[in-house]
Amino acid sequence: YVPGAITVNPAPLTVAAVNGTKVYGTADPALAFTASGFKNGQTAAIFTGAQTRAAGANVGNYAITQGTLSAGGNYTITYTPGVFAITPA
Repeated sequence: YVPGAITVNPAPLTVAAVNGTKVYGTADPALAFTASGFKNGQTAAIFTGAQTRAAGANVGNYAITQGTLSAGGNYTITYTPGVFAITPA
């Protein structure tokens, strides 16, 4: 008998930022995302960290990026960024 090895690779996980908006001068709402591809009954509860948005407080559009959002070593994330819009007061 010659023993072998089994390699377990991370599963793909698709994450997409949900576009956000706020009115100039108000507080930023929480950034949201959608995710699909979980395995073994796992849910979005496995995520740690957070998305970030480009700095700025003036009216305009700012990128929402993955930031430190992670699903751990069992997943490889494919991330789709979003847009955060600040509208005039």
